[in-house]
Amino acid sequence: MRIAISIGLAALALPAAAGRAQPAGDAAANWEAIVQCARQTGAPARHACIDQVLRGSGLLDSEREMNEARQSFGQQRRSEAVPVPPPAAPAAPAMPAPAQRAEAAPAAPTPAPAPAAPPAPLRALQTEVASARLAADRKLVITTREGAVWRQTETIELRASPRAGDSFEIEEAALGGHRCKLGRSRIFRCERVN
Repeated sequence: MRIAISIGLAALALPAAAGRAQPAGDAAANWEAIVQCARQTGAPARHACIDQVLRGSGLLDSEREMNEARQSFGQQRRSEAVPVPPPAAPAAPAMPAPAQRAEAAPAAPTPAPAPAAPPAPLRALQTEVASARLAADRKLVITTREGAVWRQTETIELRASPRAGDSFEIEEAALGGHRCKLGRSRIFRCERVN
């Protein structure tokens, strides 16, 4: 008996909690947009479409995307993201769902906020050195404060050995490579190890 009461109370509380957790927007329209994304050919196009739906519903913000881009800067990418137009507006349903029929006075749908544009791709990164060491081949291996490990790929002499807290700049170079600079030292070619 207690189990049945507990399940009943949980079932009553679940819709209220779900209503608070969902962002503004129509769930049916969001689902239809996801269905439209599923029809895209190619994984990059589908992923870009889903990201656009998530941005439009307020579940994916630009700050989170920038943090993830900062963490993955310099890692090899299998393919570049393909820009995808936003999914077409869903058609009005022919027959309302059972839950919609049960409501006496349907609430006016709240318009979803305009989808934010995806952040620009990260082309350069400024960070600090957490640690640095010379490898057996006399090339620097640098760990940044974010935990990324970068390795010098060309042999050049630097003015001074880097220390923890020194500034470290990485920028994309031609042909998918990277150029690094420690403090006021010369620019050298490097690659991300992890």
